[in-house]
Amino acid sequence: MHQHPHILVCMGSFDPVTRAHILLVEYAYDWLIRKGRHITRILFSPVHDSYPYKHLAPSIHRVEMLRLAVAESKLSHIMDVDTMEVENPEGYQPTYVIVENLRQRYTGAQIYIVAGMDLLHSQCDETAWKPVNVQKLYSSAVAIIVPRDGGVGGISQRSVLNKVKQVSYLYEPYRNERILILNKSISEISSTAAKKELRHGSGSMCATSVQRYILNNSLYVADLSSQ
Repeated sequence: MHQHPHILVCMGSFDPVTRAHILLVEYAYDWLIRKGRHITRILFSPVHDSYPYKHLAPSIHRVEMLRLAVAESKLSHIMDVDTMEVENPEGYQPTYVIVENLRQRYTGAQIYIVAGMDLLHSQCDETAWKPVNVQKLYSSAVAIIVPRDGGVGGISQRSVLNKVKQVSYLYEPYRNERILILNKSISEISSTAAKKELRHGSGSMCATSVQRYILNNSLYVADLSSQ
C-alpha cells in the first residue's frame, strides 16, 4: 500500500546553526519513529533575509552553514536544506504559508514542525502571532515541541502550558494532538550564546565545519566586537 510521506521540518533564522538545532531535530525524529511514524525527509527552512524582527547574516551564509552542519548529522542521508523561503521574491512569509507551500510540493504529505517551547510561548501573544495564522498553521501541520533545560527565558514549562490551555486558538490544537510536547528536554544552546562563545575563541556550540566557515568568512565580526 502506498503511504503518504511524513516530513519533519525545522524553521528558524539559524544565525548561526548550532549543535542544539541538529540535536533538536534528531531527538524529534527518534521520537516519531518510536511512535510508528515513518519520516521520509527532514527539511531545514531558514528564514528570509527580510525577517523583520532582527538583523541576520545574509542567507547565502546561513544556508551554507546549515549544509555543513547537516553533513555531520547521523541523519544526513534524509536531511536537506530547503531554500524556498530565502529565495521567495515576496520576502518574509508567515510560518503557515511556508507549511502550505510544502504541502503543495509534497502532495499528501503529513508535515511535522519541530520547535522548542518558546514557539508556544510566543504564540500565546497575539501581538507576535495572529490567532488566525496560528489556526491555519495547526490545520496544516503537527508541532513536535521539545522542551529545553531551564524553561523559556526563565519561565517554567508548566507556566507556558498553563497559558496554552487558557488560549482557545492554542488549546484546541493541543487538545486534538496537533501540538505534541515531548517529555525529555535538551540543553539550551542559542545562536546568541554561540556568537559569544566564538568571541572568546571557542566554538563547541557549533559544528567544527560551521565554526571554520564563520571564521573564514568573517561573519558576526560586528556582533562579536561590540560585546
